[in-house]
Amino acid sequence: MLDKSKNIMVAIAHQDDETIGCGGTISKLSSQGKNVYVVFMTDGSTGYTDENQAPDIVSTRKSESYSACSILGVKDVMCLNNPTQRLTNNQPNFHMITQLIRKIKPEIVITHNHEDQHRDHRATFEIVKEATWKAGESSLPELGEPHQPRALLTCEVSDIIRRPSIYVDIEEHFDSKLKAFSVYKSQKEIVRKYKDFMNGLSLVRGFESGCRRSEAFFVEKVYQVDF
Repeated sequence: MLDKSKNIMVAIAHQDDETIGCGGTISKLSSQGKNVYVVFMTDGSTGYTDENQAPDIVSTRKSESYSACSILGVKDVMCLNNPTQRLTNNQPNFHMITQLIRKIKPEIVITHNHEDQHRDHRATFEIVKEATWKAGESSLPELGEPHQPRALLTCEVSDIIRRPSIYVDIEEHFDSKLKAFSVYKSQKEIVRKYKDFMNGLSLVRGFESGCRRSEAFFVEKVYQVDF
């Protein structure tokens, strides 16, 4: 599925979710010459534990995300700048993601799993799921020419997927994932256990799929069954 794709869009809630959930896959796809686009739904404004970080946290996390995505080989990074912890499935967000899908024309869209605990993750999923469907319709011509992604996948960020559909071997790209994750220094105290989480989960998913390290995905929706 991913092997047959040229353009991949990763629509994710927070700066660092892309690396935790599918950083190895992004690195692998980019190294194969594929175009990976990352869209952040929120501005990262609540991502601090020290009040001294607060005034600069948005610009800091934005800078970190550009650096991390550069390490992973991302073609372009976009941010919708919704306030963190307050993301909602409203018309402006729905229309923006629909418009970006029609502009980028991805064969595959990757987002959060619907069972994630974080409210921003679940809201992102609902927005992106609806937008991948709507983008293929002829309505809303002001948002661009229709484009139907072939499939919507979800990745593992804050919670594991109970029954993964596909696995991606990331053994040769796990170091890039860790390197990208280390860029998010502002989040060190907030996600201090996630390095162990990524390490352990990649080994478990690798064991399940017959290699050393993998990332797992759930195929939420297939729009073109011949893909």
